[in-house]
Amino acid sequence: MPAKVWGLYPKKGALQIGADADLVIVDLHREDTIRGERFRSKSKITPFEGMRTKGQPVCTIVRGRVVMRDGKLEGPPGWGQMVTRQGGGRPT
Repeated sequence: MPAKVWGLYPKKGALQIGADADLVIVDLHREDTIRGERFRSKSKITPFEGMRTKGQPVCTIVRGRVVMRDGKLEGPPGWGQMVTRQGGGRPT
């Protein structure tokens, strides 16, 4: 489990009391084409331009709050928080 390897468990990587409740709901049947122009970053360049994909995120929930629904961002910016490793050091 990546959250354990990176020292983020149980704050991340678990659906339990005390965890962040960050979830992504994916429609495994929805198809799309990758287009750099739709990226929400400064760089619009991708080696995957034009590639067909199957499976699209339809809802993202961060700390219990919906932040993306059907490709549209919801709520105020700045909802993210820095995540730090438990115990420091490198992953084992």
